[in-house]
Amino acid sequence: MKSFLGHLLLAAASLVFWLVLIEAGLRVAGYRPEPPMNTLFSWSAKGDLWLLPPNSVSKTIVGGHPVSTNALGLRDREIGPKVAGSRRILFLGDSVTFGHGQPIDVTFVRQLEGIFGRQGEDVQVINAGIFGWSTRQQRRFYEKFAATFGSDLVLVGFVLNDVPELKMGIESPAGAGGMAAVNVVTALAQWTATVGLLKRAYVEAFAPQLRVIGAVEQLVRNPDAPEVRRAMDLTTNELLELATLVQNRGERFGIVIFPFRFQLEGPDLDAPQRRLLAFGAEHHIPILDTLPLLRTLPPDQTLMDVDHFTPDGHAVVAREIAAWIDREGLLGSAR
Repeated sequence: MKSFLGHLLLAAASLVFWLVLIEAGLRVAGYRPEPPMNTLFSWSAKGDLWLLPPNSVSKTIVGGHPVSTNALGLRDREIGPKVAGSRRILFLGDSVTFGHGQPIDVTFVRQLEGIFGRQGEDVQVINAGIFGWSTRQQRRFYEKFAATFGSDLVLVGFVLNDVPELKMGIESPAGAGGMAAVNVVTALAQWTATVGLLKRAYVEAFAPQLRVIGAVEQLVRNPDAPEVRRAMDLTTNELLELATLVQNRGERFGIVIFPFRFQLEGPDLDAPQRRLLAFGAEHHIPILDTLPLLRTLPPDQTLMDVDHFTPDGHAVVAREIAAWIDREGLLGSAR
């Protein structure tokens, strides 16, 4: 036993020695840890649901805009009891709804609230968008916190990358453990040159964003492929389950679809949207497809990258969503 412990300690000491040597060599060669930034990179776990750290102050990764979270871990104000005579919209989504790279007041969620306010209507719109969420995470959030909001209307800001992300999450679930791993790697990269270099090498070698774009292009260009059909079936099943939960609480439900930039290039690149619109018609779920409107505008005016909006883009979709809500009568009268 003593011999085993001795060998174990020797192996540990040897590992530490080599790690220190590698770290020293990298620093001599000019490599440094990532600079510590007060930017948004961590999540907090509530079971297998992840949110932002509650009651935290940070900055957006792009643009360095302030991000303040409430007690739930959302990029929004504290959510109190609904005021009598007012109405409330819960807007579920991912980084597009969150407002990646933009100040909170620029986001379409906050602008939507402003549009109703200028019309003399007391409507609060809650930003429940979190990086990396798919429809399953949105459903789990609603299951856990629906009673907190007492919403009149629940909307899902649906982006096409939700489809492969949901399929991957179901078939290879990482859950909160995966989010915790991201937090640890990011923190270590800001402490050691070794982890910082490995992290950069991973991003360059595997290009996670390019893989997402590739998966979305497959949805668009190969809609009849078996893996695409399975991914879309998983997605529509999840959306239907969320819709049922919302409707069983006496709240209204709708979906807003946001496109990827390459879909603005031609009229035949909307297969996933057509599939979702048919799903909505079958199950009497109102759906707004923003692709036709965004195709009428220069892409650089409305999109800052493959799917996140510029300030003009946020303003355009906020007006479109407000008009759609009025046309469909989704808010009704105050409860």
